[in-house]
Amino acid sequence: MAMAVIPWVSKAMPNAASFTIDTDHPISHFRPDQAFGLAFDGGDTDESAPLFVPANRAAIVSAGAARGSYRLRTELGIEAWHWSAFGQWSDPVRQEGYWTGDASRDDPARVSYGYRLPRRGDTSDEADNTGYSRLDDGDPATFWKSNPYLDPFLDGHAGEHTEWIKIDLGQATPVDMLELDWAAPFARRYRIQFWTTDNPYYGAWRDFPAGVIGQGEGGHVHLRLADAALPVRYVRLLLTQSSHTAPEESGDPRDRMGYALGEIRIGRIGPDGALIDAVRHGLDRHSQTLIYVSSTDPWHRAQDIDRQTEQPSPLAILHAGLVPSQAMMMPVGAVYDTPENAAAEIAYFKRRGLRVDQVELGEEPDGQRIDPEDYARLYGLFARTLGARWPDLTFGGPSLVNGAADMWLDASPDQSWTGRFLKALKAAGGIGALGFFSFEYYPFDNLCGPDDARIADQPAQLAKVLERLQRDGVPPGIPRVISELGLSAFTGRAEVEHSSAVFTADATADFLSHGGGGVFFYGSTPNQTTAGAACAGRGNLMLWQAKDDKARWPMPSYYGFRLLARDWAEPGSGEHTLFEARTAHAAPANIGAYPVRRPDGRWAVLLVNRETQPARITMKFTGTGKAPMGAADILRYDGENYVWSAEADHPLRDLPPRSTKALHWPASLTLSPLSLTLIREAAR
Repeated sequence: MAMAVIPWVSKAMPNAASFTIDTDHPISHFRPDQAFGLAFDGGDTDESAPLFVPANRAAIVSAGAARGSYRLRTELGIEAWHWSAFGQWSDPVRQEGYWTGDASRDDPARVSYGYRLPRRGDTSDEADNTGYSRLDDGDPATFWKSNPYLDPFLDGHAGEHTEWIKIDLGQATPVDMLELDWAAPFARRYRIQFWTTDNPYYGAWRDFPAGVIGQGEGGHVHLRLADAALPVRYVRLLLTQSSHTAPEESGDPRDRMGYALGEIRIGRIGPDGALIDAVRHGLDRHSQTLIYVSSTDPWHRAQDIDRQTEQPSPLAILHAGLVPSQAMMMPVGAVYDTPENAAAEIAYFKRRGLRVDQVELGEEPDGQRIDPEDYARLYGLFARTLGARWPDLTFGGPSLVNGAADMWLDASPDQSWTGRFLKALKAAGGIGALGFFSFEYYPFDNLCGPDDARIADQPAQLAKVLERLQRDGVPPGIPRVISELGLSAFTGRAEVEHSSAVFTADATADFLSHGGGGVFFYGSTPNQTTAGAACAGRGNLMLWQAKDDKARWPMPSYYGFRLLARDWAEPGSGEHTLFEARTAHAAPANIGAYPVRRPDGRWAVLLVNRETQPARITMKFTGTGKAPMGAADILRYDGENYVWSAEADHPLRDLPPRSTKALHWPASLTLSPLSLTLIREAAR
């Protein structure tokens, strides 16, 4: 095969950068078997089926990911995950209560299910959002109950535990009266408060003039809150002391822990002295007033199974050969599950050959609006329970919705959710159980408009996230992990254009150069496009687009991911060393360089052009370390490789990176617009 010499670039090139790589000063290290992973998530009915089509195995594995990150859609949907169909109810006669899976019995099913929590208090959730609150459903037989595992009787903390209910009336509304229908246990002490503004991020909670209750007796409560109605939008019930009573038929001590409330009505006194209720009551989220609660009891029943959402079996993923290392970062449902079921889950999967080395405790608790102090209590409880049995496990979390997690309807001086979680964990002596810190990285909500502005902005977005985590106090000595990586949490055409390869490779390499401990790309299942916003078009996060459930077209993200995992890096467990590529002046924001020294001794440099114009690149190696010598392999991926057709809804041209060889390591070369270029020392 003839060798091509990379040409020098004209000095008229509009974008140019000269990089100097100091071989004496590495900036970070990584191992491919830890750095490159795929996320496997739950979805709608039959959505996970393509994972288990035999013809798809080779396509998925060929991306080069070694590890898997298992995601819990059930946790986002306020459901308890039955990772096996076999297990035991705390009340087996009624087939209800608290579920603990059977770790000793095999479940051959390829999918498992979540169970809706019938004591739910939240109107909305972060998954399919098909549930509703029992606090304004208009049904006197239902009730919300807080999580008993936050009660001092179970979590070992002294004193009473405070829970809350927040009601959004939608707009400023006259309020001077409240009615409550308590269940058991009820609150003996509580406060009814209003937020002082219409802005949920600026304001303070104030007690209604007659809103402080010191000797509550449960039952039906009719309270006059003020002599004159106050115009308020947000109302809060702050529950500070539980009665610790339970229904007469109860035999489970968890039934008397926390608080339980049936129905809530808020408004003003009418001409006849009766309440004019401003709360909308209904059996779905669309007909209800928005209500949020501090926690939810994981109690449920056999009839609460949600067959509209399924979780692919981690064992089926393992047996299908989709995780070559057999290593999986596994979650446990800390916010909507029990420590007993979590322990059974880990025992089940470890005994069946899954390499569970990292365990995420909960998923997106900040998105569920749980107080960071409460999540810290649950984190500590689950870590102690699991750590006592498996001291070799590494625990982490919380898989933040994004790196910046702030409080909502909270007037505390410290508005950082992450900072408060870490402070609470440290105060309880549990910071040592935080073995890694995970967050999701979907930097762009808006997929309308040209792609290059987003691609160019990626480094700044990641820098903000990492700076924020540092400022919030994430311990510097523990790995940061991107538990889900994608251009956006929403769908749009940008996810299937060739520039998505640039984003995927750039974000991953950028994170590793900042010392990141691992990245899990979200979109492992061969899939189809879905419609986003009208201006965004159709798209999806996916490595492969499927036809008839079979992987048919590799997506640009596939090539971006594979270029790193199989070409830039040397696959395996060897340590790679990343170096800084410095410039004499400020580096252009639209050009990136990621030099790595591989275990085989070869240099590989990933060059990223985030701009819609060509760029001129020159490179110089300094220091006492060995500089690249001899021939070089060069791989390019850009708009020549790929053309997407919105009309056909699939690519019309879909080619792997173009490969050439240079007789000598090039000191200069041209980067095409919105492109990835990999230069790697040729094997000798």
